[in-house]
Amino acid sequence: MMRLSSFALKSDRFSKRIKLVVPPKSHYNNFSQLRNVMNLSITKTKFTKAADVVIPDIFNRRLQTGIARIDDNLGGGFLPGAVGCLTGSAGSGKTTMLLQIMEGLAKQNYKVGYISGEEAVEQLANTCKRIGVDEVEICNETKTEEIVKFTKDFDMLVIDSFQALESKHSDTSSRRHEMFSIQELVKAAKKNECTICIVLHLTKSGQYKGNTSVIHSVDFNIQLLREFVEGQPDQHVNMFTLKNRFGPTGECTLLLTGTGYDFDYEKPADEGKAHTSKGNRKQAEMDMIMQLDKNSITLKDALTKIEDAQRASFILRELTITGKLDKTGRGVKAVYTKVG
Repeated sequence: MMRLSSFALKSDRFSKRIKLVVPPKSHYNNFSQLRNVMNLSITKTKFTKAADVVIPDIFNRRLQTGIARIDDNLGGGFLPGAVGCLTGSAGSGKTTMLLQIMEGLAKQNYKVGYISGEEAVEQLANTCKRIGVDEVEICNETKTEEIVKFTKDFDMLVIDSFQALESKHSDTSSRRHEMFSIQELVKAAKKNECTICIVLHLTKSGQYKGNTSVIHSVDFNIQLLREFVEGQPDQHVNMFTLKNRFGPTGECTLLLTGTGYDFDYEKPADEGKAHTSKGNRKQAEMDMIMQLDKNSITLKDALTKIEDAQRASFILRELTITGKLDKTGRGVKAVYTKVG
């Protein structure tokens, strides 16, 4: 079995300040590159009745983790060649969840690899030991062009994280680099039927870091929300499937322990009541936002009712999804207008 090579991470690699230089128009091969148009290698077609389109067999196949709560939440498992992202604030359990998911796949005889640009393999291996992960292959790599090559040999890869990636466009434009990286990863995943899950960081205000090209390009988007109870992180983590092109969306609550997620955990009756109160809390917070004496609401306004920025952003997003607010703008400058 092939083993990926590793190297020690150097702190100055990520802290070095890079001067951005805008190249002349002649630097680009064509006008579409200048406009940063996304190229996902989708072939143009003529209009055809949906019933007459031949659906490839790949859409009926799934990579099953053997973890029922994960597989069910994704509609039966991961589609081969699908690309998705996992988001969440620091400490929400992203690395732990993905390592356990990959271990589940490895036990089903899938070849899986975890690529980290943030933790040295020794540190990652120590985490694996703590949570009982033995079969996942791990390596350090940040070059998009090198990671693309790995898709030929693996059934599924995790990239931790998108913000740590480098490419031939890193020194010219951050937007160009981000669009190049995601489009090359998507094309390679589809071509080689290698599922990719990318860790995507959130800002302190609960917004996605970077531009929205990643979120628009991926097939599924899962977000973890871990709240604080009396100043301490809650053991229960809410997992939201916000986007899924090949299955359902929804949410579930998971238990995070010192040895990883207990995916088989069932809440006792008394904790079930506490879980119900969380649902009531969400509705109460949505009501508080809608009761603000303003027609247009910002994140700053929401923080007068909800102290945690990530929680406030989550409630604003829920109100937008349910059609109660209409969003314009991005990030902390976004404005949410009441509908009706």
